[in-house]
Amino acid sequence: MSYVGIGTGITGAITGIFGAVVAYLNHREVHKIRTLDLHLKLRTSLDSLHADLSDLPGLIGKADTSRERVANATGGTNSGNMKYWKGEVAADSAQLAELRYRAPKADIKFDRLSNEELESKLVEWNRVQVQVDKLKAKYAATLKER
Repeated sequence: MSYVGIGTGITGAITGIFGAVVAYLNHREVHKIRTLDLHLKLRTSLDSLHADLSDLPGLIGKADTSRERVANATGGTNSGNMKYWKGEVAADSAQLAELRYRAPKADIKFDRLSNEELESKLVEWNRVQVQVDKLKAKYAATLKER
């Protein structure tokens, strides 16, 4: 009868060790996948940010030209609205320059960063992207109303 207890104990110990090894291997694999996922998100986020930063000066210029043409056609070239608009364009152009400065370089390498650092970079770049999106929406809406 005591052999049954010994056999069951040995089986339990082997099963426990095997379970621990499988859990460790699974944890390592999940960590690798998560790291790859963060790298992919960072790269796509960075590419999107740089594309938007490249497109935004043209969009601002196009909206400004459109607004100037409408003002010329309606005789409002020196109106208060036009002066306000020009101030907005100047302020937004300065903000764009600051956002370009804050944005990381397109060829940045982040292979050696930990997952926590990768997440931090993703959040930081997302904050810049939100501001860029606001500027894009503002000038796209201006073009739609003209």
